[in-house]
Amino acid sequence: MPCFGDSYWRLSPQLLLLFLLFPVGGKAQCAKPTLPPGVALSDQSLSSDSFPDGSTAKLVCSVGYVRAGGSTSITCEGGLWSTPKLICEKKSCGSPGEIPHGKFNTSEGVDFGDTVYAVCNEGYELVGPAYRQCFDFGWNNRVPECEAVRCEGPPEIPNGRILNPPEAGITLYGDVIEYACNKGYTPSGPLQVSCSAEKTYMPSPPNCAAVSCPVPNIPNSYRKEGPPPPYKPKNYVIYACEMQKNCSTHKKYDYRYRYHYHYHYHYHHHYHRKGCSYRATTSNWTLTLHIRYWDTCLIDSLCSCVLPDEEEEAGTKAAPRRC
Repeated sequence: MPCFGDSYWRLSPQLLLLFLLFPVGGKAQCAKPTLPPGVALSDQSLSSDSFPDGSTAKLVCSVGYVRAGGSTSITCEGGLWSTPKLICEKKSCGSPGEIPHGKFNTSEGVDFGDTVYAVCNEGYELVGPAYRQCFDFGWNNRVPECEAVRCEGPPEIPNGRILNPPEAGITLYGDVIEYACNKGYTPSGPLQVSCSAEKTYMPSPPNCAAVSCPVPNIPNSYRKEGPPPPYKPKNYVIYACEMQKNCSTHKKYDYRYRYHYHYHYHYHHHYHRKGCSYRATTSNWTLTLHIRYWDTCLIDSLCSCVLPDEEEEAGTKAAPRRC
């Protein structure tokens, strides 16, 4: 150890290290140990400033970890610590809970320090905290809820009505609303819509258009009374045969038109009816058909108008149906 002119003894770095490791008495000391993740010194060992050779330090598991085996102490030997044998594993918080109409995404784990996020099913919205984190005491936050999406009251439609209006004017995801058109109107589009995940009604509500009846197709006739087309429900028209023509001997049926329409025959000159339960012959009369239009445009049956010399031919071609 050299002596300098300022009368002070100075230690070299190498000698200083030797004094620290081997103090007077010849025994080395240990510094505070470096420990693996999840392992820590006990409070008592942590408060010690020095660890003489041969002393022991108490080990514990860190916050959020639990003991899975191994020794809880290490020993200072020749200035070095023995290898820690304590095994500490992360504490598991278990299931974060069940969410009706939703779930937690636990792909990142459910151990200490992990975070899980709540996800709602289609058509549902999250109410409450969106995540939970695993702490030493367990999961923080409460389990959130998934509430059904709400749609505002279903829209009214012109010339139509809602058959099942919702209570308080609110519908929930998946609820079905039924529409109907007023009398005399026919729907264009589906009559049922439902509240969608986008808070709108799908498909769009129907349109109700006025019923328009077709013009009666009666050969060799003319409209005698009633309004011109287009025809609406409950319009009333009268058709008559043209001059010099009579009704054919066979009544023609069209079963597409078998409800709601009425007609009246007035038998006139040279007209007689065949193949029915009764037969009549009159003179100086004409055929008149009265056709009444109701909510659906249907005609019960029609009679064609032909010239007298065409009567037999028309009768031959008539549909083979009973009167």
